[in-house]
Amino acid sequence: MPQLLITLLVLLVAAPALGQERPGPARISATAMANVAAGTPYVAVTQEGNDNRAELVAVIDAPPAEVWAVIMAYEVYESWFPDQREASVVSSSGRSRVLSGTTAVPILRDRTYQLNEQSRTSTNDAGQTVYIDTWDYIAGSGNLESSTGFWYVYPYDDAATRTVVRMVVQADLGIWLPSAILNWGTRRMLPGIAEGIQARCDAT
Repeated sequence: MPQLLITLLVLLVAAPALGQERPGPARISATAMANVAAGTPYVAVTQEGNDNRAELVAVIDAPPAEVWAVIMAYEVYESWFPDQREASVVSSSGRSRVLSGTTAVPILRDRTYQLNEQSRTSTNDAGQTVYIDTWDYIAGSGNLESSTGFWYVYPYDDAATRTVVRMVVQADLGIWLPSAILNWGTRRMLPGIAEGIQARCDAT
């Protein structure tokens, strides 16, 4: 069994709330990770009042650097990211950027926002490179109350020919949505993100 997969399988504790969470490997069960590796993305949705948290874990058939390049090409998200209506880079400085976006939300009018983004790479205990991208909503820049999240991208196996993508986002949309609507919309969108990344990697 790949060394990195063994590391993942011992992290079985449920992820804490995003406000206390640092970007890291997926903390899901062995069964869920086996399903992810076989092609079924892991999707989790939680709601506390207006505070909504969504998590995606997927395995992409491409090396981490290729997957990272797709994720960092924010300006073309409209072509593959589900329900993305607008995506542009307002400014950039080193590994920091200001992003502008518009996303369709079920029942509500489109949500608009600007995000402060920070990206970096690091080396994990197995000597592999991991890629981390975090973002925070710029207060008053759109019609959200708040949003924060991250991408965490790392090799699935020691050969680094496949990649685990973990995306977590927490958002207060500024209005309460029934949990059934929130779950339907999020569970419809998140697998499409994995499909979009795979398609972009396949096209390069």
